[in-house]
Amino acid sequence: MKKMLLISAYVPYATVPHAGGKTHFYYLKQFSKEFDIKLITFSSLNESKKAAPDLDKLNIDYTIIERKYTRREKILNVESTFNPFNRNCRMVSNTDQLDILDEVKKCKKSGYYPDVVLLEWTQMLLACHQIKKYFPKAKVIVSEHDVSFLAYERKYLQAAGIQRAVNHIDYKSILRKEKKYLRQSDLILVHNDKDRALLEQNDIDKNKIQTIVPFFSMLKSNPNRKISKNLLFFGDMSRKENYLSAIWFIENVLNKLDGFTFTILGNKPNNELKKYVSDKVIVTGFVDDIQPYFDEALCFVSPLIRGGGIKVKVLEAFTAGLPVLTNSVGIEGIPAVNNKDYIHCETADEYYQSICSLSNDLSLVEYIGKNGSAMIDGCFNREQSSKNVIARLNKMLA
Repeated sequence: MKKMLLISAYVPYATVPHAGGKTHFYYLKQFSKEFDIKLITFSSLNESKKAAPDLDKLNIDYTIIERKYTRREKILNVESTFNPFNRNCRMVSNTDQLDILDEVKKCKKSGYYPDVVLLEWTQMLLACHQIKKYFPKAKVIVSEHDVSFLAYERKYLQAAGIQRAVNHIDYKSILRKEKKYLRQSDLILVHNDKDRALLEQNDIDKNKIQTIVPFFSMLKSNPNRKISKNLLFFGDMSRKENYLSAIWFIENVLNKLDGFTFTILGNKPNNELKKYVSDKVIVTGFVDDIQPYFDEALCFVSPLIRGGGIKVKVLEAFTAGLPVLTNSVGIEGIPAVNNKDYIHCETADEYYQSICSLSNDLSLVEYIGKNGSAMIDGCFNREQSSKNVIARLNKMLA
């Protein structure tokens, strides 16, 4: 079998809670059927115990580096945390970079030489030039879960004062380095066609970009669901872009609606969000089965204030067959048609008016929900996507 060295910012396993990790683990399973994989990856404390059984089942040779927060590590990472001119754009800690290079050196010293090096997430892309020094003949593949410079640009544009100036330095730095190292790679995997177009606009060779379908859970579209006046939001509620979006909706939309409730699904809800809990605002935290919440909701709202790349939570909401209300950030990379497959809303008034329209016309709820579900079925076939990637890798290596 051909050898693949996979270097990942986050450890992959079956029950990983974040969307990018689920996609990572899905494609790792597919690659393991064709390649002899050596994995170098990072985890939070105790996460390696969850990952080890799944990686053992796949017969993967792995090294999991636990990120620790000792005094020594904190001191070593001061520069990579606070210096806006950091060589890795403050995306990769100094200790992570040292650990990656130590493991790569061990591989080289042992006589190991991969046919393919797969760098998972932009954080690992930033080590591309150093890894190529050790394995100059290996094909370098990059999995761009998001185009990071787009997210950095939005973050800078939304800031003010000194923070805006600092964010602007970060944005310019990642824009330059991300493009530089992508050009040095042999194949770039993007997770939606919007990111593909964005890279092409930034002079990345279109012939080495391939779109893959991200992993997402397939919820059930229940034709007999009991529609209530409940509005639903779903995501990792420890992430700032999620809990701030939910707070924006509460303050600007929900407070103007009479008789409606707002349920916020997702693990580790931030304390700022918890302050809004009331008779109208339900914050669930982690739940084992999210299907019942989708079965009873009027619609799914996703007024995301920032972020980059395709939003897996939005894809999953489409599969449940209920109307999706979202903005330009939420619909990025999803080929849905406004007022047919979903309802596009940017302002608070647009969300308000759309919710009222759905509440007063259940046939519209059914129409939008069915169309959205059918759109996902037609456009997001991950099994074929993985076959296409493997075929391309085999052709490159041949």
